[in-house]
Amino acid sequence: MAKQQPKGIALLLTVIVVGVTGFAVMAFIARSGIASLRSSQYQKESIILENQLSGCVDEVIAQHLIDTDFNRIYISLGPSTCTIATIASSPTQKTLELSTTNGISTHTKEITIGLDPVSLISIN
Repeated sequence: MAKQQPKGIALLLTVIVVGVTGFAVMAFIARSGIASLRSSQYQKESIILENQLSGCVDEVIAQHLIDTDFNRIYISLGPSTCTIATIASSPTQKTLELSTTNGISTHTKEITIGLDPVSLISIN
């Protein structure tokens, strides 16, 4: 009686190796997609904060056009709040630090405003 060779074992091992490799590739692609999605979400939040901070700069200048003694700590801009800190002040100019936050990150700008006439001298 001749001994039979198990021909199905080679095929089964090939299918298992190809399946495991395919699963590993799909898991890597899924993980990369999630990381990319998270990164784009952070970028979107950063752009929103930067736009809100630009609105804060505009509002602070507009308030100084109305009253050069404007000295509030917060400005509400719709869904966000802008925090204002006076760094330096003289009769001719003010240096202010403006910041907005969304709980995850904070964006800050330092501006210097001329008071007579009201003008934006510098923004950092």
